[in-house]
Amino acid sequence: MNSALVLRALRRLGQQTRAQLAKALGLNRSTVTHIVRDLAGSGMVRETTRARPAGGRPGILLELNPDGGRLVGVEINIGVVGVVVTNFLGHVVWSRRSEVTGPREPFEELRVAEGLVQEALGATSLPVFGIGLAVAALVDSGVAVYSPYLNWRDVPLAEPWQVRFGLPVAVENEANAAALGERYFGVAWEHANFVFLSLGAGLAAGIFVNGVLLRGRHGFAGQVGHTVRDPNGVECRCGRRGCWVTQVGLNGITRRLRAAYGEQLPPWLPSTDDEKAPHVTIRALTDAAGREEEVVLRVLAEVGRDLGAGIADAINLLDPQSVVVGGALSPLVPYLLPEAEMAMQDSHLAGPRQNVSLLASVHADHACAVGAAAAAFDSLIGTTL
Repeated sequence: MNSALVLRALRRLGQQTRAQLAKALGLNRSTVTHIVRDLAGSGMVRETTRARPAGGRPGILLELNPDGGRLVGVEINIGVVGVVVTNFLGHVVWSRRSEVTGPREPFEELRVAEGLVQEALGATSLPVFGIGLAVAALVDSGVAVYSPYLNWRDVPLAEPWQVRFGLPVAVENEANAAALGERYFGVAWEHANFVFLSLGAGLAAGIFVNGVLLRGRHGFAGQVGHTVRDPNGVECRCGRRGCWVTQVGLNGITRRLRAAYGEQLPPWLPSTDDEKAPHVTIRALTDAAGREEEVVLRVLAEVGRDLGAGIADAINLLDPQSVVVGGALSPLVPYLLPEAEMAMQDSHLAGPRQNVSLLASVHADHACAVGAAAAAFDSLIGTTL
């Protein structure tokens, strides 16, 4: 338990002397010395440059050894599968990403993910300590309880993968995982109160309150995509109308584009939402935006305004230090945030909006997978600090 405390402290606080660790954790200096000796022997902790406190003797700094081992992070999202291998500091050393488009067999994303994990395990010579799986679903005890987009109900994930790969497996909702990644390894590492918005075909939030991930009674907190913003809007897959995700998710963007182009649809834009038809790809949308196609830029500006109006409500409710936007649609975030920032400033109360930062995820479209690796590290060292 004390070894886990030391590892968590080094991850959260960065470089520390033995004396600083003892003080921060309320442990005896001799206890910390013994723990550090064991962790250094296993390669998980290393000594680094000396620090000389004012008026005192220099102390040897300790830090997590980035190459003490590897972690595998996996994202299974709607039509997207991403796998990364990270070091102990969350730096990606290997990655693969696949868009699963067109007609899909049941659990097609899961099969693609399993193949990529096998490839990832063969891509590193260092020991892998665990696998984190971030999935676009309500998650409870390693089971995907429900995903309206993947059409999953009560799908066991942790136990089958533990048997298949012979490693500990931590399963998280994709937005919670991404929030963990930003808290430990990203733009929100100094923020105890922030919201991560995972934007893709779906929309969910990972929420940190006073340094603790907000999970709710059953672990299902953060399903902001299904807050109704237009009661007369289009029908959502959840059965209601006008959910936020229908405005700013991938399908909503596609719908707006079809309406804006009218009969002159470009070849990369599908003419129907039929599940059996090819789906628009994020790459195609990003390429069109990069070519500065007028219709695409205009639609993305509209989406940005709706995104910002919803963010304003989240700010009024939660009073965060920052809101971080990432997920599968990360390549489009630069086109969304300027309008979202203006709409956010216009829509929320003057008090809560003071000094709230609207940020793009530092991990871009790897955010969920890197966060899953962080969840795997959490399972290795116990409860988060």
